[in-house]
Amino acid sequence: MFDRLERYCSAFGPSGCEDEIRRMIIEDIDGHCDYRTDRTGNLLCFKSGRKPRANRLLVSAHMDEVGLMIDYITPEGMLHFGTVGGIESKDLCGKYVVIGDKRIPGVIGSKAIHHQKPEERGICPPVEELYIDIGADSKQDAMRFVGIGDCAVFRPNYLESGAFVMSKALDDRFGCAALVDIIRGEIEYDTYFAFVICEEVGCRGAQTAAYSLNADYCIVCEATTAAEEGVTPEHLSPCSLNKGAVISAVDGGTIYDRELFDIAVETAKAKKIPYQIKKIIAGGNDSRSYQQTATGAKVAAISSPSRYIHSPSGVCRKSDLIAVRDLIAAMIERSYD
Repeated sequence: MFDRLERYCSAFGPSGCEDEIRRMIIEDIDGHCDYRTDRTGNLLCFKSGRKPRANRLLVSAHMDEVGLMIDYITPEGMLHFGTVGGIESKDLCGKYVVIGDKRIPGVIGSKAIHHQKPEERGICPPVEELYIDIGADSKQDAMRFVGIGDCAVFRPNYLESGAFVMSKALDDRFGCAALVDIIRGEIEYDTYFAFVICEEVGCRGAQTAAYSLNADYCIVCEATTAAEEGVTPEHLSPCSLNKGAVISAVDGGTIYDRELFDIAVETAKAKKIPYQIKKIIAGGNDSRSYQQTATGAKVAAISSPSRYIHSPSGVCRKSDLIAVRDLIAAMIERSYD
């Protein structure tokens, strides 16, 4: 799974530009399930089990990552941009990016310190004051390589360090890698899988997938913000690394189905899979779309805790990633009659 995760994290795939990561997933699941790509770019799959289900179960992960979009090029050849998804400006300055189909390298810069007013020093500049430097001499020179509307992502930087994985796009390329791992194995019951687009900009792909598949039950495999005790007050820490899969009861977009929540907890206990309950009401994911779209579905979210989420270098613990995969695999083995 971790070899696959490295390939997936290195793919270029901001919201709306998921072609490369979708091709990788198709390559890995071909021959292991039936699949199709819908008009929006979602990859929808059906995996035959040993038995049929009375009720339809869907397991979902999103393919897109946060990114940037070029919206202005200065006469000097610097690229101004907006964010695609939730990125804080503090995570941007001085970071490497790659832009567009040609993967043009650039670095994010801002006003030099000796040009800053006293009140500007020590303050994180807003996104609109940042720019990408690709080494161009002029606007005309820059436009030989990039154009308005081109998207950028953080430069691929996957690293395994002992018990940890560090990379851009762990949210949610880990979810994709985990689901592919499950699809490539044997399962007890027929199950649908969805690899969806545009979660980072409003859970849009899941809305169309919900209509297409009209599941009765849905498990969303995600990453969620870890804030460790000792750095963050304990009552404000949603989850922590090295405590296992995160099971959500409620977040900023969804009140999760209690039946599925209880099944997740009972399954983790029965299989001795480490787990934790997300402790604060914050964030959100594709669960809200599956719960509210079409005829609705009973939803659960099983997530990996991740430090520095939506930054150039998220950090996850391998044991937590394995726990998420194993818990979802175990939940798939139930009939949901």
